[in-house]
Amino acid sequence: QEFEKDIPKDLDFRANFGKKEIHQQQAKNYFQVFSDRNQFIPNLSIVDLLFNQGPQTKNYI
Repeated sequence: QEFEKDIPKDLDFRANFGKKEIHQQQAKNYFQVFSDRNQFIPNLSIVDLLFNQGPQTKNYI
């Protein structure tokens, strides 16, 4: 494999990704077990989505 030092600008996407940038994605609300006592808690793991939505997870994603 050969290393290319000069990459065409239309193929160089390194500037699009910064370490310090945090991309916030707004999650759609879905049913969570304790939603009667707490409001929706975003940014939990995929496991939370799977356990709460079951087979409907594929429609959410």
